[in-house]
Amino acid sequence: MNTNKMNRRFTQHEAFSLIEEYFQSGQRATDFYRSKNMSEWQFYKWRKLYLEVHPEHEASKIPPAKEPSLLQPVTVIGKPSSRRMPRFEIAYPGGVTLRVDEGVTDITLLGELLTF
Repeated sequence: MNTNKMNRRFTQHEAFSLIEEYFQSGQRATDFYRSKNMSEWQFYKWRKLYLEVHPEHEASKIPPAKEPSLLQPVTVIGKPSSRRMPRFEIAYPGGVTLRVDEGVTDITLLGELLTF
């Protein structure tokens, strides 16, 4: 990959046009910005600025990311136990951490949290 192309500066007009094209394309963000010779940080910087200037683009109008999930399906086999689970944490992409305190007895809760 030519790093000079990846470090290219975009005018606001150019970048906003690309972001509009991305929203209409349905492509994964990674595939789109690579095909346009944008770096990851450029793409996300311009997308953020575009959404600040164009608040009419509600989250519901923006196509959901089609990135594959890094989480594996979890199946709970057997009856819920009366044993108490220890405290645990689940770290999700984007810096979100789910903390479950010690003493939760409903194992089905864990299954629901993991499929959220």
